[in-house]
Formats: sequence, structure tokens, C-alpha cells
Amino acid sequence: MLASLRRILALIRKELLAVLKDARTRNMLLLQPVLQCLLFGYAATLDLSNVPYAVLDRDRSDASSALLAKLDGSGVFHRIANLTNADDMRRLIDNQKVLVAPPVQASPRAWYNANLETRWNLVPALVGTITMMSTLMLASLSVAREREEGTFDQLLVTPFTPVEIMAGKAIPAMMIGVIQATNALLVAQLWFRIPFAGSYVTLYVGLILFLLAAVGIGLFVSSIAATMQQAMLYAFVLIMPFALLSGLTTPISSMPQAMQDFTLINPLRYAIDLVHRIYLQGAGLDRVVSDLWPMAIIATVTLGAAAWMFRNRLE
Repeated sequence: MLASLRRILALIRKELLAVLKDARTRNMLLLQPVLQCLLFGYAATLDLSNVPYAVLDRDRSDASSALLAKLDGSGVFHRIANLTNADDMRRLIDNQKVLVAPPVQASPRAWYNANLETRWNLVPALVGTITMMSTLMLASLSVAREREEGTFDQLLVTPFTPVEIMAGKAIPAMMIGVIQATNALLVAQLWFRIPFAGSYVTLYVGLILFLLAAVGIGLFVSSIAATMQQAMLYAFVLIMPFALLSGLTTPISSMPQAMQDFTLINPLRYAIDLVHRIYLQGAGLDRVVSDLWPMAIIATVTLGAAAWMFRNRLE
């Protein structure tokens, strides 16, 4: 057992050196989550920050004045006209001078994101999205790189078993994935000031399980790809539908039923839901079990398939 652990640690060191020895690769892996979180946090927003409005106040009471004062003091709503009759509403809206002139009505507030800020939903979701993209790509290229550089034959004559090689390939990708997820979390909390309501232990347990699933998919791709170019192509073919069908930008409930069924095998779907529930809602481990066990099944199937393919290649 101790000898096996030493061989795995040696292979992990080799993989980390192979990935991190290039400065461009280091910058891409370590700075990419920060830059993408900042980009999506500022550019990809559906928030309303400037709403010109007109008001027809027929009540003229203290309550209506207090309501208008709250709107004017919000920094979002800007009153440009006080109307005297209802016919002026249509004219102002048709001329696009105002966005809002409706009667006052009660509206429900959203839980866990009362102001419906886009970045509160988007930036935490990037913790899983960015991590999966890099982890799947690293794992996909690991074995293909060995074949292309001519070191795969050298690996075959070493005393490593297939399981040890799989562990040596999977653990470095997961370590980098955890670092990337941590960077994204720091951006969400320290830069965008999105409050974290849950437990870090629960979050990282879920992330590690998610990374196992992502690495399993990547290693399976790597086991069937003959070159790095093929591995990158296969990885991109998987990453795009995984991202689009994860609920990151489009709610899964609004997708066609066939697409909803496909998301059941998408680990990113469960990771985004898990991060949202832990980060924003403060959900405990017992409340995210519905996200954990599908990722465990995906990790078991993909890692098992990758090990079987890899064992056959070794033989």
C-alpha cells in the first residue's frame, strides 16, 4: 500500500509539473476564473439600473408620497413627469421617454435574492461552470498528451497499475479544479460582496464529488482519443451542451422535455443547483442529497468506463 501511494504521488508530481511548467498555462488556469467572474459579473447582466418613470397621483396622501419617495430614493427609478391625466401615459411611453407609468400594485419578492440581481445568480454558478471547463479539458488532454509526446510507451514499462495511473491523472486535475473554484468564490464574496449563507464544508464536499464526475468524463475522452487535437475536439463537443443545458442562463423547466431528460446526465446541472442552494439559501448536506447522488453515479460510471478503456489500452 505504501509503495503504491509513493508511485501515485510521483505521478501526481509529474502531472502537475507537466501542466504548470508553462507560464501561459499557469496564467490561464489561475487567472481565468477571476477574469471570467469579473466579465460575467459586470457584462452579463439583466438588471435594471435606470428606469425613467412618470406618475399620476390621484391619491395625494401621505402613503402615496412615501411610496414615491422610496422610488425616487432608490437610485434606480427616476421620475421625469408628474401627470395630470391618464391620456399622457400613452404619449410618454410611445415616445420612449419613460419605461413605467402603471398603477401601483402589490408584487411578490424573490427569496434569497430580493432585488433579483443577475450577478447573485450568475457569479456563484460560474464556480461550477469554469471549474468543469478547465478540469474536463485537463483530464481529456492528460493521456492524449502522453501518446503525442511519446512518453506513453515509457509509462507502460513502469510498475504503475492502471488504477494508480488513473489516480495520478485524476488527482492533479481535481487539485487545480479546487483552486479555480476557490478563486471564483473569493471573487464572488470579496469583489461582488455576494453574501455566503451556507457551509464551506458542505460546499466543498459537493464540489469534490462534482470534480470526480468531471474528471471521469475527461479521462474517458482521453482514453478514446489518439491525439491532443482529438481530445480537445471531443472535450469542446461535450462542454458546450453541458454549459447550455445546465440551467446557467436558461431555466431547465422552460426547456423542451427531451432537453430536460438529457440534463439528467449532465453533472454541471447538479453542481449549479448545489452551489445556488448552499451559497444563497444556506442549505445543509441533508438538503442537497438530491444533487449529490446523481453526481456520484455519473462519477462511478465514467471513472469505471475510463479505467476499463485504459486497462484495455495497456494490455
